[in-house]
Amino acid sequence: MKRLLFVPGFSADTFHAIQKRYVALDRHLRGRLEFIWCLPPDDPDQWRWQDPARRGETPGILRAVQESQGQIVRLPVHRGSFWRRVRDFRRVLTELRCDGLYAMFHKRFAPLYAGRTAGVTTIWDAAWNSLVPPGRQRFLKKFFYRRYIDYFAAATPFIADNLVSNGIGRERVFVRWNALELDKVPAVDAAEARRRIRAELGLPGNSDVILQVTSFLRCKNVPMAVRVLKLLLATRPNAYWLLVGEDGPDLPRVRALAERAGVTSRLIITGHRRDIWDLMAASDAVALTSCQEGLATCLIEAMAARRPVVTTRCNGPECVVADGQNGYVVELDDDATFAARLAQLLRDPALRSAIGDRGRSRVEREFDMPRWCASLGDFLCDCLERRPAGRAHEAAPGTARPRESLAHG
Repeated sequence: MKRLLFVPGFSADTFHAIQKRYVALDRHLRGRLEFIWCLPPDDPDQWRWQDPARRGETPGILRAVQESQGQIVRLPVHRGSFWRRVRDFRRVLTELRCDGLYAMFHKRFAPLYAGRTAGVTTIWDAAWNSLVPPGRQRFLKKFFYRRYIDYFAAATPFIADNLVSNGIGRERVFVRWNALELDKVPAVDAAEARRRIRAELGLPGNSDVILQVTSFLRCKNVPMAVRVLKLLLATRPNAYWLLVGEDGPDLPRVRALAERAGVTSRLIITGHRRDIWDLMAASDAVALTSCQEGLATCLIEAMAARRPVVTTRCNGPECVVADGQNGYVVELDDDATFAARLAQLLRDPALRSAIGDRGRSRVEREFDMPRWCASLGDFLCDCLERRPAGRAHEAAPGTARPRESLAHG
């Protein structure tokens, strides 16, 4: 049976839809492919944390993999020099006799370089359009991608097309989309959640609530939310905008813009929260203002929760949101149209309900977890079977290790 080392790069104090997908994928592949998680040691300093106050907790993804009896190997993936991490990855790949390495997010370069030089099949999960904008970094990434990565699992057709336009062969790129475990979405009493969340945040019971799940990075374009809120208040004076997510470098700028625009009392910045489904239930609409996005999971979650969405056109969300059907797509930085679309939804409960129902139907039809696991699982297995010439190295007969011998957590 082939072995694949998976290097996820998740934050320790979250366990969100992205992480859940790969735990489900691991379970789906058992008996067909050995999916080995490469996770940091128990030392909290070896993990990435969104909330430093939670550093003493067991990392959410570690707990989930252990509960699902996944195979784990420990490696300090977030610490040490590039060359030290390359050495560590090469050692693990050799000791475990892996056939391939699958990496995602920003920790891709050291493991993929190690995998390529160790002679295993390398796969990168392209959840982000990392070849935009042009410049020196783009040139270096193109060189690295073409030389050191064999196959790409792209989140959207746009990302796949962009890889191909930058010299990656179409046969090396697979569009994997995103998915939710709909059967594990918690049942939420919408009326109770609406009352409780609004009371907790000090919002009037009759207020219009827009939810934006984000992080304060430049690519998330959160200042647009401030401008849209100011316009929206002209027609919906009871509107409040919730910004939910981790801090980032743009947070001081957003606060300053809100103060200058006079909307500080209507812009609620909550920080990172775990109760996303309660927040969805308490909101009237979901917004996304990004200028660059992969395939925003928060939009699929909003659709699953039957909430209408308004998003900017930034090469990912429009793959999920059909304008006028399950939400609205607005051109980037068209503040007036964005505010008008939100106002249209807020004043028409029947429209919100109809769009929300169509969104839920699309998630059930196109973004269900079993279909996602089956298609991505087939792709990964196929990548390992059709190794590039001169790259294969098979484990010697009798060297396969039992599942428990790999679990160090």
